[in-house]
Amino acid sequence: MRTAASAPGSIGADGVLRSRPMPAVILLWGAPAAGKTSVARCLVEGYRARTGHLLPRLGTDDIRRAIIGAEFIAEVRNSVYDGIVSICEKIAEAGLDCLVDGNYLDGWRRRQIVDVCFRTSSRLISAHVRCDLDERLRRNALRPASEQVPEPWVRQAHELAERNVGDASIVVDGVRETPESAATRLLDALKT
Repeated sequence: MRTAASAPGSIGADGVLRSRPMPAVILLWGAPAAGKTSVARCLVEGYRARTGHLLPRLGTDDIRRAIIGAEFIAEVRNSVYDGIVSICEKIAEAGLDCLVDGNYLDGWRRRQIVDVCFRTSSRLISAHVRCDLDERLRRNALRPASEQVPEPWVRQAHELAERNVGDASIVVDGVRETPESAATRLLDALKT
């Protein structure tokens, strides 16, 4: 049973670490090669530095790689997204903050995370990590061959992400903003 959270960063009466009365789900989304993973890593480090606690991170790429390696199997990809929704909901039900990072280019996928927040009385911080197409293509080409996204998909994903940038509560410019400064901005948003 979920109980009211105590002071930020403290252990509640039920023995569960509480981050604040209303947990937050941070959704980092956008097209490939914008810098989501770099921001996510800095966010996890910054969260621990500020609170002394771990920020649970559910990264679609990390989970997919753990299940099938570098291969792309659409059915597994969809299962990863579905599984993240379930895990995110359990974490939020426990009163903990959670970080979800992945493409989430389809509005209905982002709405699944919104629904989790509604069901668990959690706050959503939706952060679109973006960069221009030329930089995105350059970064993608620098990835190990097994992690490169086919160029036509990068182009299509870029267009879709740019059309939906208005869905984000925070926009991170993956070129002009360092991952560390983006993480700081997101951590500051947690405090409000």
